Amino acid sequence: MEMPRPRPRHDIAIDDALEEIDRFWIKDGVPEVERIARVDELRAHLENAAAEGYPPEEVLGPDPVGFAAEWTAADRRHPWLGSLLLFMSMLCGVAGGLMLVRLVAPWGEEPAFPWHDLGFAVLAAALATGGALIRRYRGRLGPLRAAVLTGLGLVAAAAGYLMIAIGLGGVTAQPTWPLGLGLLAAGVSLALIDDRMRRTARTRHGREVS
Repeated sequence: MEMPRPRPRHDIAIDDALEEIDRFWIKDGVPEVERIARVDELRAHLENAAAEGYPPEEVLGPDPVGFAAEWTAADRRHPWLGSLLLFMSMLCGVAGGLMLVRLVAPWGEEPAFPWHDLGFAVLAAALATGGALIRRYRGRLGPLRAAVLTGLGLVAAAAGYLMIAIGLGGVTAQPTWPLGLGLLAAGVSLALIDDRMRRTARTRHGREVS
């Protein structure tokens, strides 16, 4: 019985790199149609390079995820507007959600919205937006700088929250159902707009565009 031949080393390296890149694109919210098209296109490039004797590192560089981040970011429309939309959607959504929680389960006799809840909403929005920006520019930053910036961002966001919580700890506002529902609806709407803007020409209207 003929034993199966072992796979070439470059095929294994290509598969490993593409799996790592595809996992990153899933976390980054790249639509499935676009992910499949990009992986197929990248596999063809890597296989052609391997046939000429070049390993995947010669095409992708030392950080495959950074390469993937740069590739998708270059094709997106108005990336900074997308970051603003992400921040505002998180801010409105979290603030509206907390306000509704205060209305449903008030801690005192009357519903009250302490302003340090707004600090928590700012913290959540800053963390989400900062994480998205670091993922987008990981190719330029490199893994080490991205990790350092992530740590500094966490410290800065926590410090900002403490400043708001301490400075406005005793200040409250009167929550209302229309305002809470309006903020939550605004957050969801902005998130949907951001999702549409994240799509490149490959996946406009949910299908690949040649």
